Amino acid sequence: MKCSNCAADNSDGAHFCGNCGRAIGLPAPEDLGQRQAEFTGERRPDGTTFEPSSLSKLLVESARVYRRNLPVFLGIGLIPQVPGLLGLGPLPLWWSITLVITSLGLTALSFGAVTHAVAIDYLGLTPTVGSSYSRAWRRVATLEACLIIYTFLLAGSLLLSLILVGIPILLVLLVVLWLYPQAVMLENLGPVDAFGRSIFLVRENWLRVFGIVAACWIIPSALSLAVLFLSNDSAIGRISLIILGTLTGPWTMIGSTLMYFDLRVRKEAYGVELLEAELEITSPPWPSDRL
Repeated sequence: MKCSNCAADNSDGAHFCGNCGRAIGLPAPEDLGQRQAEFTGERRPDGTTFEPSSLSKLLVESARVYRRNLPVFLGIGLIPQVPGLLGLGPLPLWWSITLVITSLGLTALSFGAVTHAVAIDYLGLTPTVGSSYSRAWRRVATLEACLIIYTFLLAGSLLLSLILVGIPILLVLLVVLWLYPQAVMLENLGPVDAFGRSIFLVRENWLRVFGIVAACWIIPSALSLAVLFLSNDSAIGRISLIILGTLTGPWTMIGSTLMYFDLRVRKEAYGVELLEAELEITSPPWPSDRL
């Protein structure tokens, strides 16, 4: 299988070129300009556009998407917090470990559910908690495997960064691998290919993605640490963390998904037809019919 970008030979079934890293099956660069002209600026009846956006515009749009579907995102965000509600008060060690593992699994699912909900909203349709989690459940094994790998990579890089002062491995990995949930949910990729896809999209856009990561992940995480520190691990503090997690969990993935769309618009002439194909929507039911 030849790469359309560099003409290098790749094995059958490869998702990315082993030579240049470009996704197999994308149009050649000389053909991209025409497709970009076809898709960029395409506007749907609800006002959604497929065009490159500034970081500030992406953050404003993230807030709009969140507000427009607030009950849905709060429902998605609440589910990973259920183990925390069950863990209030003194518990045996085995039960605490079980709740932590369950919470991680539900968190991985929520990443996929929010990604799907944002994609549905981006097409001018109406997402639901049930349909978004149902779609994420199809990819549950991959989502959970990716979250485990991502967590171990970050933990290992944090340790290495503490030993080798001045090497910001943690920060680099945090950003370049950040878009794996979108690659899993929308491109049906496995863990290795999903991380490779994220690296490809972030390449040459590291600072823009870092801005989204800072606004959507680092800041909420800092707030959680502040609540934990001020509450001294009291019951009120734990409840406050659950409420904060419900509110900020979806926000983390909303901005990341919109950034994923933006990078694909810039690099691959992403548009309505491609997104509908990835979501298996063969005929758009807008504006009267709602999903």
